[in-house]
Amino acid sequence: MPFSTSPRTAIVADDVPEILDSVVPILEAAGYVVRRAETGVQLIKLFREQPCDLLVTDILMPEADGIEVINAMKTARPVPRILAMTGGGGPLKPDYLSKMAKTFGANVVLCKPFTRDQFLAAVNEAFAPTAA
Repeated sequence: MPFSTSPRTAIVADDVPEILDSVVPILEAAGYVVRRAETGVQLIKLFREQPCDLLVTDILMPEADGIEVINAMKTARPVPRILAMTGGGGPLKPDYLSKMAKTFGANVVLCKPFTRDQFLAAVNEAFAPTAA
């Protein structure tokens, strides 16, 4: 799988600024070059302008949710690794949203709230070789 080797690149999308403010520095400290988006539409636009190795997307966002982002990446070249995040919302429970994201093609799903170590473990899992 042809991903850039050093440094890896990522786009993080979440409509909650505090999530962006916590996740972006974790990735930067891990050596990633990170771009931020507040909506799925912004994430897709940033990816089309300059593809990246990893997409970190909230599942529930305005202007294209994480499921729409995951769906849009199915035809992307190169195909990025996708880490979807969810805390649920309204009647939609995190477990349901997690299953939906995995079904649509997320490499890994992480439920909010999470710790720094849990987030980094999910990032590593997103790059783990998939079972054949």
